[in-house]
Amino acid sequence: MIIRYKRKDVKIEALDISHIKSLVDYCIITMKDKKKYIVLGTTKYFEKRLPHMKRVHKSHIVNLSHAIGISRNTIRIENLNITVPIGRLYRKQLRKNYVYTIH
Repeated sequence: MIIRYKRKDVKIEALDISHIKSLVDYCIITMKDKKKYIVLGTTKYFEKRLPHMKRVHKSHIVNLSHAIGISRNTIRIENLNITVPIGRLYRKQLRKNYVYTIH
């Protein structure tokens, strides 16, 4: 995947994306090696182009293969020491369809 970052085109591996957080018209892409990219685009845009990423909150999409734990309200991401909130609208679907994909 090629993204525009600091006026340059940067090639990133889509499967190495840990999660994406929305900031109105921009998104913060966080990689599994802790690198962060602030890019123009919405989570809806990235969700359509990255089918392995799942929306878990209005402003967050996550690569579930990078998740190490799930609780009622959060998902813990490996190597990053962060938790991503789970929105109540997405909680039931996430638990029903994806809880078994987390290792």
